[in-house]
Amino acid sequence: MKPVINPRRRAVCAALLLLMCALWVLPGCGREPGDEKPGFQIYFKDQNRNDLYPVPAILDESADPDTQILSIWRQMKSPGENGNYTTSVPRKAELISVAVSSYNLVMNFSGAYYEISRREELLFRAAVVRTYTQLPFINTVEFLVENQPLTLSNGSLPGPMSASRFVDIVGSGLNAYTEADVILYFSSADGTRLVPYAYSGYYSNAITLEQYVTSLLVKGPENVGAEGLATLPLNTKILSVFTSDGTCFVNFNQAFLEGTPGIRAETIIYSIVNTLTEVKGVSSVQITVNGSSKINYMDHVDLGAPLKRKLDLIVGP
Repeated sequence: MKPVINPRRRAVCAALLLLMCALWVLPGCGREPGDEKPGFQIYFKDQNRNDLYPVPAILDESADPDTQILSIWRQMKSPGENGNYTTSVPRKAELISVAVSSYNLVMNFSGAYYEISRREELLFRAAVVRTYTQLPFINTVEFLVENQPLTLSNGSLPGPMSASRFVDIVGSGLNAYTEADVILYFSSADGTRLVPYAYSGYYSNAITLEQYVTSLLVKGPENVGAEGLATLPLNTKILSVFTSDGTCFVNFNQAFLEGTPGIRAETIIYSIVNTLTEVKGVSSVQITVNGSSKINYMDHVDLGAPLKRKLDLIVGP
């Protein structure tokens, strides 16, 4: 006599069987039970090639770090036959070597790397960083080209990059963002001079470039990989930023008036002015606090009228 199988149990078994089959075809599958680490995702390009597409993969956690890193690289280059996504690795991205030190993955590429278009290169870096920083022994990823730090088109060095740097473009696509090369001014170690820093990043099309660079000043140099000291006081909030007839109007909350310990008032004010006047179309900056410009900032800088850039505060080459 054949055993009777409950219909509900049969449905559950069928569902489990389908799930097992689905896992089998994911990138990196085919290992013995116990060698798998679920939840790991590899970032490919979507079919329109304007966004990143996270694909669940299975990682051999028992393998040594170098083996895991190279296995992921092979999977990134060969996403399989799925028509929804394609590799995020440009043809010119020829990997020479990898090394991990102090939770930083260093990936060294050949000189052909500089032949990759800016748009494709940015999406590639985002895919690599978002993929590899999921590993427990990697917090940041650093790119080298022929054993030298990667230099972006504006001359800036991205250095070690964390996943948070690229979090906004995943799911939104590069079409929702504009890439920008900007110059930011932070304070020198003694608080008396301005240190320029070339930075390449991207900002949402929902905001202006002026809003973007002001937000970078608020975040401080440690968030963009720059040297120098943060100039804006803690708890500073941007209330509004807009440009009219060549003057950029920046309105901060009351916390801006507190100043920054160890930083001169002139250094604080002109870190804002010099940064914003680097933006095309901005020739002067009007700083207000809660809408008022009747301020003598820290009893040293009159904010009653728009200010123009001040070159003598900038640290020379």
